[in-house]
Amino acid sequence: MSLIAKSLSGALASLLLLSTQAFGLQGSVSADYVKGFEPGDPVIGLALALSEPLNKKWTLSLSQDVTKNLVIDSENEEWIAADTRLGLSYRLSKPDAVIAYTLSASLSLPLSKASQHAEIYSKPMLSLGAAWAPSEWLTLTASAFVRDTISAYETLPAENGEGGSAIADYNYGISHSLTLTGGGFSGGYSVRYVETRYPKQDRSEAEANGFRSNLPDQGYDLTFFISRDLWTNASVNIGYIQGTALVQEGYEDYVIFDSAESLYTIGFLQAF
Repeated sequence: MSLIAKSLSGALASLLLLSTQAFGLQGSVSADYVKGFEPGDPVIGLALALSEPLNKKWTLSLSQDVTKNLVIDSENEEWIAADTRLGLSYRLSKPDAVIAYTLSASLSLPLSKASQHAEIYSKPMLSLGAAWAPSEWLTLTASAFVRDTISAYETLPAENGEGGSAIADYNYGISHSLTLTGGGFSGGYSVRYVETRYPKQDRSEAEANGFRSNLPDQGYDLTFFISRDLWTNASVNIGYIQGTALVQEGYEDYVIFDSAESLYTIGFLQAF
């Protein structure tokens, strides 16, 4: 799911979390056109997110992202599916609490070609989130996460006689968002910081393999967005994203040092 769609659906989820718990299947579908300001190929991102409250405390979730490349060549397939993610969350705070705290655990199913190629079995993740809505028009969220990578090897399979890149050992990060809502419009920002750690190796081995195994990669993204309601729980949105360029190995694992990118997005979100 794109950062814009995540911000919008996250704000909606936060409002639901802060209000009376509703039971029954909930979710959202989104479609986003994403293009960089620098020369680059545009893509369309499709996402599905589902959640099923089990009771007032526990909620099951499932999410799936699919990318459609609009420019297809020898390096790009037309459709790329990310790993499916299954989650279970627990509400730590009372229903009438001013700030809602949620502890979530999830794991990925290695359905993507990237994970199957790298023999990545799963990426279990643990996160702690907080949501606060001091008024009907303002929602603030904050979260922290840590995610492990369970794989058969520490590097990608060798290709063309060269050793593969290092596979992330684990990731951790923090995020924050602010959403303003009123008059059929929503707008705000989200910011995220992530560090990626790699398997440790001695200096000679790391130099021989040609990758920074003992140094963390650091990445960030800053997103601004505005959306307009179309009908019940449906909206169209535009956004601007400034962040560190990510190598799309599994869509979210690796960060290129000192390489920034700016993107704009136009999207649609339908929650239910």
